[in-house]
Amino acid sequence: MKNSKLCNISTLFISLVIVLLVCVIGCTPINTYGFVPYSDNEIYKVFTSDETDLSVSFQYPSYYYVSDRLEPGNPRRDLRLMGTTMEEFAKGKVNEIFIHITYPKDGFPFADTAVDNHISDRKWEFHRNFRLIQKARVIFRDLEGWETIITYRERPFGAAIDLVPREPAFIVQRDIFFDYQDMVWQISLFADVKSYDGHAKNDFEHVLNTMKFQ
Repeated sequence: MKNSKLCNISTLFISLVIVLLVCVIGCTPINTYGFVPYSDNEIYKVFTSDETDLSVSFQYPSYYYVSDRLEPGNPRRDLRLMGTTMEEFAKGKVNEIFIHITYPKDGFPFADTAVDNHISDRKWEFHRNFRLIQKARVIFRDLEGWETIITYRERPFGAAIDLVPREPAFIVQRDIFFDYQDMVWQISLFADVKSYDGHAKNDFEHVLNTMKFQ
């Protein structure tokens, strides 16, 4: 009986979060991500890439771990910023930012098509728990693109590295798509609801707002 009550409370909380997201987003005009100067606060670090076709920099919280993979083909680059440890992940905390860059060929479409493919893929993978909260036009610097917000519950799984399996987390996934220098850029946030409402949303927007092309 106690577990049943906890499940009902959890379901009600998740439903309220979805309703609030829909209400807030539904009243918001087209979002514009203009450049914000770097903060001199020591809680931030700067990532810089000087490759000819991928020259970009941005600020990110210093506690994030950065994994950068540069390839000669597709995907051109996979940049991952992890804001949780494996121990935190095993307890249901999810907070990761991805920057995924591809050439628009060999099955990698331009942003207008990539955003629709992304929604279809997520809907197919998480069809029972999938909710499309937003698909809207955005201006990223002077580039027109798309922003999506999707919610879903993770699939059941056992945690890695001998950690105890946990219940699937309820995820908020937020993505920005745009075309730049003949490549498709997808900047993504994956966060559990509590982390998203706490600091993950602000961390993600700080990365977006401080990103500049050299």
